[in-house]
Amino acid sequence: MEDKKILKEFNVSEEYDTVVVQLPTPIRNKIDNSNTTKLFCNFVDSFNSDKEEKKAVKEMLDKYKQKIIEINKLHKNVVFFLYNVGGYPFRHPYDFGKNIDSKIINFLKDNDLNHIYLSFEGKKGYAIKEENNMDKEFWSYYYENWPVRLKGDYNKKSSLIGAPEVLIQNPHPSQKADIEALNKLRLYIGDE
Repeated sequence: MEDKKILKEFNVSEEYDTVVVQLPTPIRNKIDNSNTTKLFCNFVDSFNSDKEEKKAVKEMLDKYKQKIIEINKLHKNVVFFLYNVGGYPFRHPYDFGKNIDSKIINFLKDNDLNHIYLSFEGKKGYAIKEENNMDKEFWSYYYENWPVRLKGDYNKKSSLIGAPEVLIQNPHPSQKADIEALNKLRLYIGDE
């Protein structure tokens, strides 16, 4: 019954040959909430030690994977799109680990889930707002202290993956990134 409600809410029906689902960050894993910063801070508040953090990460990723499996049941041809810019969705705002993209891809493969992977992580020219910066010391300082509005553990646990010699000020995908993503989707789906 809940599946039908979700399908109706998002106007997804079997008349579509393919439904593409761009994977969000596990931090923002709720339909009705888009305040990533608040959810990120709540997540950081949920643990006080490395052991608790590992447990919280595992629980969050397990729930996330379960939701992916549930979403796959909503349509005959769901394609999951892991689209990485600035580390998002798995290394920004929280860094789930350097190899997290490959772990998620392996999960999708192991569960026979259709998927597309496109990553611009660490590449210049793919975020909405970037600034060239040749000063390596300032570059390191910028990423270690990003975002400046978050303090303490929130700042220590936040993550943004930069490109060499570039300060990413807005990590959302640029038009260039979105055009490449659209072309990748068209190629996968077979749309000319």
